[in-house]
Amino acid sequence: IFAHAITTDAWRNSLDHYQEFVIIVALDLKIEAIAKSGIDAAIKNDPALASGVNLYHGQVTNKGLAESLNLPVVSLETALKTQH
Repeated sequence: IFAHAITTDAWRNSLDHYQEFVIIVALDLKIEAIAKSGIDAAIKNDPALASGVNLYHGQVTNKGLAESLNLPVVSLETALKTQH
């Protein structure tokens, strides 16, 4: 049983490092997309990236954040359309 616990812990540590690697690679790909096409196009073309936008050109696009700051919320789609 003790040997199994060590093996399980080692496996969990390996999995944690693998997950960190996957996150780093994913972030690198997002940064590359932003660098190639610009932030506006990257947000429009990547739903995962868009889901992380809370503020866009001074407009609050996250409902929870807007409520906590007592500010109006604007959908990201609207904010993208109204940006000049």
